[in-house]
This record gives sequence, C-alpha cells and structure tokens, in this order.
Amino acid sequence: MGTTPNDMSLRTEDLDYELDPALIATEPTSVRTDAKLLVVHPDHVEHRLVRDLPEYLQPGDLVARNTTTVIPARLVGTRSDTGGSIEGIFIEQRDPSTAVVMLKPSRRLRGGLQVVLQGPAPREATATLNIRERRGDAWIVDFDGADVTATMHACGWTPLPGYIRSRRATSPAPAMTDHDDRSRYQTVYASESVPSIAAPTAGLHLDEALLGRIRDSGVRIADVQLAVGVGTFAPIKSEFLGDHDMHREYYSVQPTDLESLAAHDHGSSKLLAVGTTTVRVLESLPESPDPAHPCSGWTDLFITPPYRFKRVDALLTNFHLPRSSLIALVGALVGLDRLKQLYAEAASLGYRFYSYGDAMLVMPGCSD
Repeated sequence: MGTTPNDMSLRTEDLDYELDPALIATEPTSVRTDAKLLVVHPDHVEHRLVRDLPEYLQPGDLVARNTTTVIPARLVGTRSDTGGSIEGIFIEQRDPSTAVVMLKPSRRLRGGLQVVLQGPAPREATATLNIRERRGDAWIVDFDGADVTATMHACGWTPLPGYIRSRRATSPAPAMTDHDDRSRYQTVYASESVPSIAAPTAGLHLDEALLGRIRDSGVRIADVQLAVGVGTFAPIKSEFLGDHDMHREYYSVQPTDLESLAAHDHGSSKLLAVGTTTVRVLESLPESPDPAHPCSGWTDLFITPPYRFKRVDALLTNFHLPRSSLIALVGALVGLDRLKQLYAEAASLGYRFYSYGDAMLVMPGCSD
C-alpha cells in the first residue's frame, strides 16, 4: 500500500467541534483498564471498556506501542531580580549541565538572570537556573554546574497539559499530587531510552495484566520509540492545513521490533497501533528497513484526510483536542464527518475527553 497526497486545502476550522468543558478529564480512572472504550466498526459502534480490548484481537495480530518515558519536564520557580513567578518546559539537553527550555512569562527576560526552581512535594527540592541566551522561542540555560537530568528529576514537575492544571486549580475537589501524576501520566511499559515531555496517552489505559492477556492470546507486541515534544498537542493556527509548519520528532525502532513489523502479514491479520505517536513512527519508516540495524531519524509527517496508510490497520487512541494534528490523523482513518459524529455520540454518553480521558478503538475498514 502506498500513501496518497494529503488534502492540504482543508481548512483548520474543519477540525473543530464543540465540547462541554465538564467532559474534560482532569484525572484518570482509578484502574487503567476501567476507561470507557468506543469501538468503531465500518458500519456500527460498540460501547465497551478498555479491559475488553483482547476480544478484538486475534492470533497473528500485531500490537505496536510507543515505549517512550515522560520526564518531569515542567519547571516552576521565581525570578531572582523581581521575585515574580516563572514557569518553563524542558525542550532538550545540550550537554551534562546545559539545556534548552521555554520560559513564560518571557517578557523582560535576558541573559544573566537567575531563577530559583522549586520542586514538588514531598521533597520540595530547590535548584538555580541561569539564563544564558535566547534561542528562537526558547532559552539556553544552565543549572549552576549541576547535572541536567538529576536536577530535572529532583525539581521538575510532571508536564501535564495546561488545560488539566487550570481546571484543577478551580476545582473544589482535591487534585492528584505530582507524585500521583508521575505514575499515572506514564505508561507501565515506559523505557528511559527515549524521553518525552508529554505522554503517548493511548498507552495510559493499558496495564500489565491486560498486556499479558493480549500476549497469551497469540498476539505479538512490537515496540517503537517516539520522543513526544511540545508541538504534539499544539493547536494548528494557520487557516489551511497546508500552511501548518509540522513539528519534528525523533523516533527509533530496534532490530527485533523491525523484524516483527517485517514479518507481519497484512493480508491475514491486523496491525493495531497504540496511539497517534506510534502511527507517526510506523508511517515514517522506510518501506523495507534493514532489520539488522536500528532504524532512527526525525519525522515531520503530517497525516490529514485523505491518506492511504502503509502499515496501520487499526488504532487505539484517545479523544483529541480540536484543531490539533492528532484529530487530523484520526480523521484520516475514519473520515472527518464520521469522526465528529462519533465524538458527539461519545459526549452524549458521558465519555471523558483528552489526555486523562477515555479511549476509542478504530477497527480495520473504517477509512474513507
């Protein structure tokens, strides 16, 4: 199967839909697999739970997942010159003691300023961040000679999406602690080989027991890694999708997993991608990667309707924000009009949306 050109004449407003803010999840279900699951078939839907996922898999099927790990990439501190609050997000490490971070509010920031970082409870560790120079929309900083990774783990906060933090701030109910979020905003199979600053959220619904049931049913699992960056959840601001500057993200696939992908028989079994980040890796791989060596690189693949998927037959995914590249990708798999109908049906039944929300399983044959 080859890819077809995306329709970049689509307007960004075509990715819009209305949602009651009360349906935006600020916490996950207490048990990962208790999340609701909207199962989408070509001609009908079912309403199940994530724990029922193995019923939709058969021996010989292949499940691909993104095993990246979420690092505590959010920074909170005070400016040494004014005492004003400042927040940041880690972008990348340059060497053991320097990094690139985005800071806000960014007005009146300059090289030479210091920020005193405050970590979450219960440790409430502190560290000093020295601003060196601007780099585009971000800043090159150092941590007073301290190791970047150690400092982030001591003083960094879980990089939850802003809409979760803002809704928690106005909620009368007690919010989860950062300690809770470090566990729940992380897949149970996360590997530290490729770090991310946001979670591959579809994988948050899976636990070891469910994965064991999947393996025991004769289904194979292949791992890929994609470093989820700040651009993943960013809204598309251009009027037309064709004018959107798609972000780049690093991916890597190891030889054993390349072998599993190469051995998969698309004619007799399906490949289920766990999450849109996994889809980006699978659809970005060369047609016949050499399984003798790891395959890695950078992808800026922007999947929009129409698109002919090369490898992916089915998708487990969350309910995504409007005007995002994520909803465009899912729309390419089921059609934008039907996707909006599915979202409306899910909302009417109380499904929970976005990163900590419920899930959708798109079965083969749903694409236009």
